[in-house]
Amino acid sequence: MITLSQITRFASEKGDQAAIVHKNQSLSWKQFKAHTESYVIYLIDCYKDALPNQVCYIAENRIDLFPWLAAFATLSIPVVGFDYTLPLTTLQEMAREIEVDFILLSSAALGLRNERSEFSKNHFNDGRLFDLDSPNITVISALEANMNNLVIPTSRRFSSVSFTSGTSGIPKAVRRSRPFDQRRFRYFTERYGFNSADRFMVCMPLYHAAGNGWARLFLSLGSTLYLSDSSDTNEMAEILDQHMISTTVFSPVQLAGVLDQRIQRGLAQPSALRWALVGGRNFTAVEKLYAQKVLGPVIYEYYGTTESGVNTIAEPSDLRDYPHSVGRAYDGNRIVIVSTKGELMAHGEVGSVCIASYMNMDNYIDGSATFVTLPDGERYFVTPDQGYLDVDGRLFLVNRAGENEKNTPLYTFENALRSLPCIHDLAFLVESGQVKCAYTIRANSADIHRLQQRIFQVAEAEHIRLLQCDQVAEIPYLPSGKVRVRDLERMLTKK
Repeated sequence: MITLSQITRFASEKGDQAAIVHKNQSLSWKQFKAHTESYVIYLIDCYKDALPNQVCYIAENRIDLFPWLAAFATLSIPVVGFDYTLPLTTLQEMAREIEVDFILLSSAALGLRNERSEFSKNHFNDGRLFDLDSPNITVISALEANMNNLVIPTSRRFSSVSFTSGTSGIPKAVRRSRPFDQRRFRYFTERYGFNSADRFMVCMPLYHAAGNGWARLFLSLGSTLYLSDSSDTNEMAEILDQHMISTTVFSPVQLAGVLDQRIQRGLAQPSALRWALVGGRNFTAVEKLYAQKVLGPVIYEYYGTTESGVNTIAEPSDLRDYPHSVGRAYDGNRIVIVSTKGELMAHGEVGSVCIASYMNMDNYIDGSATFVTLPDGERYFVTPDQGYLDVDGRLFLVNRAGENEKNTPLYTFENALRSLPCIHDLAFLVESGQVKCAYTIRANSADIHRLQQRIFQVAEAEHIRLLQCDQVAEIPYLPSGKVRVRDLERMLTKK
């Protein structure tokens, strides 16, 4: 998050102008400054020279998170968000792994009532816990801040931790010892002309890099943020027009919901929107072209991982001319394709996607990441993604099933199925080269038996070993737009 010094500068320039808006609430730059000062003073007074070593927050997108995050940034306290929809036992394991000693949470989001003290004791090794839904937080915010004689502790050595989505198990903790915000922010700001007049809609959850990272970028420019519930695409569709949003970041799932809402209401292309970045899971060619048709040439795509940051960008012309690609590596990123033997693959040959980047993690905290050093001297992170590069450096992904499934063209299959008019949404499970498919249908779709026959025909044409294909009521997603693999497995097992 941005620091108090940055907030102070914007507060002097913008005063009562809104920094952050959420539903019928807003936080002006002056208020942002005052609340952040209160929390900085509180933390220094409480902890003296022994500030927390690791903070986590567990809450949905909400305004009152921001002054806390800014206070932590000001004092160089490492902070990470947890997915508030995960089981409490999973949150416990994540917190213990990174030795959390300060917890900021929403008891309402977690479904806690009178169990907060027991929750802190059992799940966070007796770390200090603050409930955003408690009246005590309001009291701290109202404390009169006096920064005149306050000495901000010397900045500590940079350290950050983040977590993978953990769609099929406990999220993996990712450690970094080098910051990269400044370089990445500068590149995107200069490339796309971002500025303080932008109105950025925060759709992705703040605990996710695509939520927190882009919010930091636009706040650092003095832009206004408009928060949305990560699962409420109806609200997102309204905010686009109501607040004349110019920039935003969607998961493909969120974008699909927004497009459905706008089509149902017969809305025209949003007049102010000029840059909408999409990523986080496979974004098929048919979805890209449809999004451009509904919203215009404002759709951009990114590919990256929690471990490596944002590594490729596809711009509107790329999506139009090469919709099956996720774009090309940009400033500071190198991508190669490597075989199971660690050999470089030629253009067009499928292998493991490997990334060298200034944004790469040091390693997982448990040290289990796979890296390879190639003849160019670069250390590459070996992702679980399979794909190939064309002669112009465009990356085409095949699947994310791991190297043992590299011959399964899962994304080609998905694109073919999403082209069927009856299909509304779908997801896959892959094991030992065999695919299970779950799908939802559009309203008033007829002849489901014929649809299933067609799905199996498409699978045969794409050389997919389709073991099971079932209609479900909905595809289970995390707030970040990733499929909840275990929930999907249970749904298909019951069939």
